[in-house]
Amino acid sequence: MQTKYKIDRDTRTLILKYIRKYDEYRKWYECERDRILYPSPKQADGMPGSGKLSDPTLSSAERLEFLEKEHKSRVIRAIDQARHMIGTDIDQTLEQEETLRRCIWLSCLNAREYPFEAFDGLIFVSRRQFYRYKNQFMNDIKYLLGL
Repeated sequence: MQTKYKIDRDTRTLILKYIRKYDEYRKWYECERDRILYPSPKQADGMPGSGKLSDPTLSSAERLEFLEKEHKSRVIRAIDQARHMIGTDIDQTLEQEETLRRCIWLSCLNAREYPFEAFDGLIFVSRRQFYRYKNQFMNDIKYLLGL
């Protein structure tokens, strides 16, 4: 058995959990980013101002920087980068690459419902290549997250 793409069971389970929570993390990230970039005006409470000068642009930039360092943001970036690298080493059209990415993504979300056989006529890779790309995808996420 080849050990080049071997990931221990706990790390593999963690990566699959991240993949399954990707949509939730993405929605959270977009809401937080919108909240930072498009803040609602502060309500006037009738009290005098603080007298300090405020810089809302700097404050927003600092909060965006903090948001980018959040664990969920790192997971989103790692999955996006790893997903983009799927199938780039073989000579296929962009449509075929995207189909391969979607098939591997679905297989990660629910491996029992979406094994290779479910995509046999859609993708132009062998069973062995399909699972090699799937393992490489998870290995890339592991490397990008530093697990």
